[in-house]
Amino acid sequence: MDSISLPQINWNSIKPIADKTSPYANFRSQQWVVVSVSSNPSDALKKMVKIKGWQVLAIGNSRTPRDWNLKGAICLSLDMQANLGFRVVDHLPYDSYVRKSVGYLFAIQHGAKKIFDADDRSEVIDNDLGKHFDVELVGEGARQEAILQYSHDNPNRTVVNPYIHFGRRSIWPRGLPLENVGEIGHEEFYTEVFGGKQFIQQGISNGLPDVDSRFSVLLHQEVSTMASDVLRGYWGQRLLWEIGGYVAVYPPTVHRYDRIEAYPFSEEKDLHVNVGRLIKFLVSWRSNKHRLFEKLLELSYVMAEEGFWTEQDLKFTAAWLQDLLAIGYQQPRLMSLELDQPPANIGRGDRKDFIPQKLPSVHLAVEETGTVSSEIGNLIHWRKNFGNIVLIMFCNGPVERTALEWRLLYGRIFKTLVIFSLQKNSDLAIEEGQLDQIYK
Repeated sequence: MDSISLPQINWNSIKPIADKTSPYANFRSQQWVVVSVSSNPSDALKKMVKIKGWQVLAIGNSRTPRDWNLKGAICLSLDMQANLGFRVVDHLPYDSYVRKSVGYLFAIQHGAKKIFDADDRSEVIDNDLGKHFDVELVGEGARQEAILQYSHDNPNRTVVNPYIHFGRRSIWPRGLPLENVGEIGHEEFYTEVFGGKQFIQQGISNGLPDVDSRFSVLLHQEVSTMASDVLRGYWGQRLLWEIGGYVAVYPPTVHRYDRIEAYPFSEEKDLHVNVGRLIKFLVSWRSNKHRLFEKLLELSYVMAEEGFWTEQDLKFTAAWLQDLLAIGYQQPRLMSLELDQPPANIGRGDRKDFIPQKLPSVHLAVEETGTVSSEIGNLIHWRKNFGNIVLIMFCNGPVERTALEWRLLYGRIFKTLVIFSLQKNSDLAIEEGQLDQIYK
């Protein structure tokens, strides 16, 4: 296997990049909505341009109609993106939404202090982002409300499923380790933290979301697009710790209108196999670098060495960092960390109890109403009785997506799930067997 080299960057000799080619060279706005577009403006996008105080930036790709136009929106075609002078352009595919990385740089170059990462199939509820998010973290406009934080009482707990908090007991974010899917018990308590450091804010979606755990504005492009969202989310959250920040999850902010689409398991296989190992790696990772970008590059390099993504992703990250400095972005200051210190004792008076309301939801593309909701609820309730039972299942059809769905559903209920099929599949942990013999 070829060794991976750490990109060498002279941080003090990066030449500035100014917008000298686009019609918007002198335009400035502090609040931007960045969205990828592959077809004519959607109804949701037509409503989004009417959100007061936010500038919509549409990023085109090779599938975007050449005559794409929407009053109130700025659209960057492939040709316009190529003329902006950003290094990242050389690393991006022509037909992918990851070209939004150019949009983030363009927005920051033109004054962005806040960026809302949008989907052109999602309508912002009540057309008001300030109603749902803490848009202002400091100053007179800040709400200064306390935020519930998952307790740190258990030092071995490294991931949580926020959808349980919001009443979604039968779904979980893509990228949650399968071994943690079954952790659906009532939260004994939360601690409270003051607002102001929730630098990444994730809103829940009504309708038909794809339950991403998506945050962080850098879109890696060599790993599959399905896995990229999750990887950059964990990567971005770990880097927040270095500046004293955290991710906050908010109630529904958008309603997404979409069609049900089955994704091939091959696009996410590596993600499900490696995500547990990635989390352990990120929790234990430490760096003695003295600036955030140096730490960021070091983390990206080690992740490439560990096989979580490729050397091309590492080179793309290096280009992204240089572009940020070239457009005048100021690195956040590092905060002293206490990651290796024992957690503070929490008094009972500081604890906040929370019992989420059960809300109807969609489970494996089946709406949870009536019988379906009752059956899933019973399975979860019965888990304490089935916790020591081994469930053996046989799949006589295509196994890739079926096996994943079975593991996601039944793996949280039974102690062990064994799946057989006519053909063995080591990647999916599927054993070879005959239906009339597997129980012998």
